[in-house]
Amino acid sequence: MQCIRKEIWKFPPQIQRKSIRMQRRLFLYWSAMLLVVLSIFVVVLSAAGVFSALDKEIQQIVSVRQKTVVSDLSAQFDKMTAQGIAISEQSSALISDYLFTDPVTSLNNDPGRIGELESLLYGYLVTSLQSTPCSGVYLILDATANTQAPGAQSSRAGLYLRLANPCSRGAANQDMVLFRGVPDVARKHQLELHNRWKLEFDSSNMPGYEEVLGSPGGGGWQIMLPGQNGPV
Repeated sequence: MQCIRKEIWKFPPQIQRKSIRMQRRLFLYWSAMLLVVLSIFVVVLSAAGVFSALDKEIQQIVSVRQKTVVSDLSAQFDKMTAQGIAISEQSSALISDYLFTDPVTSLNNDPGRIGELESLLYGYLVTSLQSTPCSGVYLILDATANTQAPGAQSSRAGLYLRLANPCSRGAANQDMVLFRGVPDVARKHQLELHNRWKLEFDSSNMPGYEEVLGSPGGGGWQIMLPGQNGPV
């Protein structure tokens, strides 16, 4: 019986090739039939207005979502603007008190005094960062530690604190890193320096910096030092 079965399954090569061709033709035939049926189904749905109704529904959903996102962003920007003004006011008051007790004509070329100011402002900036839905907070002084250094014309001292992990915003006891500022501030408060840390800001990378600085109340509070032609 086994020999008979083997003989039955031993088809000539020509018959095997014809069988494969027939299988392919059958597959193509059923595929074409399926595509025709699907095409007819789509045409019927389109004629019945199903797709147009679905498009309108999707457009309405997207439109509502867009308005919600725009409203949320606008509210967040307004809140951050108000918080920025509050930070400017309070920081300016702290700087004024400091300079009142130890007046100077300029902060340029005075890295020691700049470091003291940044250390003084650190606590308030930390409190501001912890109480606002932001990943960082910064303050810029219109002065540089070395006016003779390359790029000093656009280099500005200041302090910039950032969350080590912005995704953990809102969690308690978040770790912070120093992104801009004097390293002594980081050492004093046991902070790590960001891997892209720099001592000072580059105002040439801040569009509108000069316009904002030159306009009264144009986004920052300014303190005029005795004998100084520009604000702190």
